[in-house]
Amino acid sequence: MTLHAANAAADLQLAASLQQGKQESLAVVYDKYAPALGGIINRMVNEKALAEKILQDSFINAWRQVAIFDPANSSFFSWLINITRQTAFDALQSQQNANPTGNNPVYDAPYNLASQETAFDLVYYKGLSYAAAATALQTTVAEVKAGIHLTLNKLKQQIVE
Repeated sequence: MTLHAANAAADLQLAASLQQGKQESLAVVYDKYAPALGGIINRMVNEKALAEKILQDSFINAWRQVAIFDPANSSFFSWLINITRQTAFDALQSQQNANPTGNNPVYDAPYNLASQETAFDLVYYKGLSYAAAATALQTTVAEVKAGIHLTLNKLKQQIVE
């Protein structure tokens, strides 16, 4: 069994344990994925206190929604990223509604068009659709999806190491 397959199997066991309501599994998931998810949040939000709240809320949302996790649709890590991303967007929208004239805290760094992570940045940090990201990068939707897939694999490798 390869390291990737072993990690995927361990994630499926964690997900099943969470689905059974075992709270101690949430601590394991947090320890394993909080650094990676926190990094994603920090690229979206420029306020430390808000980023920490979003991270906590993301794990609470994952706990509440774990019953709908389906390994046939995505890996556990990708599912957690999507929950974290949606939690961050919701928090940013709420903050923007509370202070519509304030600065927009969404990550706004210049894009390096040669980077595979650019597609990931546009979709996950900026909230663009695959089609909008493809248009912005002057490429195809398939290439955007491939770039995102490569970035997710890099993130998974960093977690495993």
